[in-house]
Parts: sequence; structure tokens; C-alpha cells
Amino acid sequence: MNVPELSVDDVACLFPSTQNIQDPIKGGQKIVFPCQVNNRPTVIKFLSASIGTVFDDLAFEVNVSEEVMARTQREVDIIARCRSPHVIKLGQIPLGSAKHGSHDLIYFSEEYIEGTSLKDYFRQEQKLSLEEVCRLGLEITRAIAELWRFGKIHRDIKPGNIMRRENGQFVLLDMGLAFDVMVESLTMTGLISGTAMYMSPEQTESYRKRQLDFRSDMFSLGIVLYEALAGRHPFFDPKQRLSHCDILQAILYDDPEPLEIHRREAPDELIDIVNRLLGKEPHLRFRSCNQLIQRFENLLEKL
Repeated sequence: MNVPELSVDDVACLFPSTQNIQDPIKGGQKIVFPCQVNNRPTVIKFLSASIGTVFDDLAFEVNVSEEVMARTQREVDIIARCRSPHVIKLGQIPLGSAKHGSHDLIYFSEEYIEGTSLKDYFRQEQKLSLEEVCRLGLEITRAIAELWRFGKIHRDIKPGNIMRRENGQFVLLDMGLAFDVMVESLTMTGLISGTAMYMSPEQTESYRKRQLDFRSDMFSLGIVLYEALAGRHPFFDPKQRLSHCDILQAILYDDPEPLEIHRREAPDELIDIVNRLLGKEPHLRFRSCNQLIQRFENLLEKL
């Protein structure tokens, strides 16, 4: 499902009202162009809706195209409904489709966030301060709670999907894998969705997908918070050459190294929160987002 090569000129031709179109950012199955629309910083996202060059089975091609369109529509719908400042906002260019050569494309726009992704912080081996870690946990939990208000879970919480605005506020991005627990999953049967290194144990087993709820997102947040405190993943060293199976086995069965080894100044209450988030079973985590939010708020008052 690779996105075809698009140029700045292609985007300008498609959207004549856009200004200051920047070189594209490529990642996953998307290509993203920062620009301005009516003087507002914006990003336009393009996804391929056709995979005929990858699969020859026409029926399968149609199914996957429908999956891409449904997933994109779902992402746009979720963002439009959310009111939390910690969830990305839509831009002024609505969801649409276009043709580029022989490729069918889907596009939509979001606000452009001035800031840094958490992934870039971790790449530079920077650890967040204790207060920043608590604020990260609090604000992403608020985003999880906002999704859960609509019966949704994110399923792909990871450093690359968290931005820190220049004012220090954390924002959750990329609702493309968000899962509606009230209806059948749009994900193809048997396919595990998410980024393996940040999956919850229940997310690694496709037969348990109907059991997923906000506590699955809590587990992923626990991995991110551990990494922010310790400077490493709780279950393995990502620099190791691990197979997909090795990663899933570690998440399912291994215990993390004690956080106090890596961050001696971390308060016991913060360590307890992270350890609970990393509970192998959902019932070992927090029973509600509000309970977790309260814990973070209480802890921030003490720091």
C-alpha cells in the first residue's frame, strides 16, 4: 500500500488555495505535506487507496481499498468529534479522493503542530523530567478518555504518535487504527493492528480483539512512560535484532526491569503508576481513565 511519489507542484495543482507548501514527510503508509491554508499552518495527508501493483487478486484488492477508505473516514470522524486539546484537530481541507497517474489517492488535512515528536526526544536519548513525565501521562490519559467517551480506543499509542507543542502540551496523533468497540472491527480478520513494540498483551492475540478497551491504550502508555523515565524499552533493548515473534513474546511473558534501577529519584507513586499500567492483564491496570487522571493530578501537586 505504498503511496506514489507526489511533488510540491502536484499538491499546488490539486489545492490552488494552499500556500508555502513544504517538502513531504514520508512515514508508514502516508505522505504528508506541511503548508498553509488561509494563513493557518496545516498538513495534508495522502494515502493510497489502490494496491493493484502488490496483489493480483481483484477481490482482495477491492477489500483492502475499502479498508483504507473506511479507516480514513473513521480517522476523520473521530478527530471531528473529539474536543480534547490533547487530540489532533482537523484542517480546512476535507476528506476527498484524487487520481495521480494510475493511483487512487485519499487525502484530508490536520492542524500543523509546532513542536517535537516524543520519538525525536527518545532518539536523542533525552529523558524527560519527572514533572514532564507526569504531565505526559496526564495529558495522554485525557486523550484516551476522550476517545473512550465515543467508545473508541487508539491501538497505536507510541512516541511517534505523540507531539509536544512548543508550549509543552502533549498531543496524540494518528487515529487511523482507532477501534470502535460498539461495531465489528474494520480490520481484516486475523490481522493484528498496531506497532508491535507498543502493543498490549491482549492486542497481540487477534482472537482477543473483542476484549480490547481503554486499558489496552493504558498499557501502551505505560511503555511510553517507562521509556521516558528509563531511556529504554521496558521489555527489551530495541537495538537488538529481534523478530516480530520475539517482541510479542517479551510483551506477553517478560517482566520489566525495576524502574528504580534506571531512575533512582523517581517517586514511589510514579513507579507504582507505571507498574500498574504494565500489568499483563487488563484488570491489573486502572479501572477508569478518571482514576488514572486523579493519580497523575495528585502526583503533580507534590512535585
